[in-house]
Amino acid sequence: MGFVDAATGGATGLVLGARTRDGWFLGGGTEYGISQIPGLFWKSEYRFSQYGSKTDAQGCIVTGPCGAAGTVHSLATSRSFEQAVTTELVYRFNWGGPVVAKY
Repeated sequence: MGFVDAATGGATGLVLGARTRDGWFLGGGTEYGISQIPGLFWKSEYRFSQYGSKTDAQGCIVTGPCGAAGTVHSLATSRSFEQAVTTELVYRFNWGGPVVAKY
C-alpha cells in the first residue's frame, strides 16, 4: 500500500507491506420465524472483533522525500477492532418437505 502526501497529493514513496492480523471475535444473534408467511425469517447478528497489536516498518521504494530507496523510514503501530451489526430477511424454500433418513 503506497502513501500519498495529504498537503500536495503527491506520492511520498513510502509503502507498507502486506499484513496478516491475528485476533478473536465474539458475537450473538437471533432468528425469528414470521408466522404470517411460512418460510420467511428475520435474522439479526452482532459481532465484535479485536486484532492484536502490530508494528510495521514503512519502507521507501524510491529515493525522495522519505529517504533512500530500500531504507526503513518509520514504524507504524496499530491495534484495531471492528463492530458489525447485520440484519437479514430470509426466505427458505421447502420444496421437498422434511429430510427423513431411510435405512
